Amino acid sequence: MSKRDRWEQLKSWFSLLNEAGKRFSTPPRHNDLVPRFDAAEADLVPGQRIRVTQQHPWGVMVEIPGHEGISTPALRLRPWRTEDAVALVATHRDPLLRRWLTTSLVSDTEARRWIDDQSEGWATGVRFSFAILECRGKNGDAGRPVGHIAVTATDSSKALATVGYWTSAEVRGRGIAGRALEVVSRWALGSQRIMPLTRLDLLHAVDNHASCRVAGKCRYALRSILPAQPPAFPHEGHLHVRINSDA
Repeated sequence: MSKRDRWEQLKSWFSLLNEAGKRFSTPPRHNDLVPRFDAAEADLVPGQRIRVTQQHPWGVMVEIPGHEGISTPALRLRPWRTEDAVALVATHRDPLLRRWLTTSLVSDTEARRWIDDQSEGWATGVRFSFAILECRGKNGDAGRPVGHIAVTATDSSKALATVGYWTSAEVRGRGIAGRALEVVSRWALGSQRIMPLTRLDLLHAVDNHASCRVAGKCRYALRSILPAQPPAFPHEGHLHVRINSDA
């Protein structure tokens, strides 16, 4: 399937998503392209001081503290970089991950093009795309990316967006996706000043039970079941929703 055909399939699912989910009438709070802060700390998650730092010329870095005594490392969420291409391709070789992704990256060229698309999303204010890194050691050094999370606007007002995520095989099952999703959801629906979001939609295949558990833990309510849209979406999908009053 060509990139254009795959995008048409995605638009078809977004159309079904909009019909299935109730529109909320909360007016936009802001619509600035560039965040109004350089660095800030906030209780995005009760009991945790989450540091949010603006990256220049665009992008945001989020630092999530770990938990002492239970071997839970801190996480760093930052924009994807060109040097991440090799690690990105290696991660995409995982058969389970490839099963759920609509696009699998098989070469460094494809990975760099994908990273360029993520950077463009930050620059145009229509997508927050983060590489997820674990910070280990005494100095809290971050290694290579072990996951991805992105918030992508799906309507012209930027009030509605979808959120998607994945983690690499070696860290799967350690709660990284849930920690990242909760913090990004709170930030996206709360203090950020790039998109005037009032609602986040989360879609996954019906048989992706792990993703469904993560969505439920992060207070994304199951709204409806979307019909299959083969070949890009050969199975039915779950639509989960979180609104800004939940942030």
